[in-house]
Amino acid sequence: MFLLFAGHRYYPLGGSQDFKGIFETIEDAKQWFRDNKESISESYIDLWADVLNAKTMESVAYGLIDESPSRDEAKEKWYSNVTEYLEDW
Repeated sequence: MFLLFAGHRYYPLGGSQDFKGIFETIEDAKQWFRDNKESISESYIDLWADVLNAKTMESVAYGLIDESPSRDEAKEKWYSNVTEYLEDW
């Protein structure tokens, strides 16, 4: 089981307010994030998602979607966990 937390990077709500659901697989959580990006965005263009292993509470996937108006398509990038993202940043 995997927990999905997501929001827009400009104003993350924090904690349980960013909780989006429980999923059977990491891919299910990622797909929900893709399918629901409009409801998360509130008109902001930079979105983040963190998928946690429900047993260990460790980050197992961290994703970003950038929907800048200057792009023809949204840019999506996934890291193996939030630590990898922070090291890349």
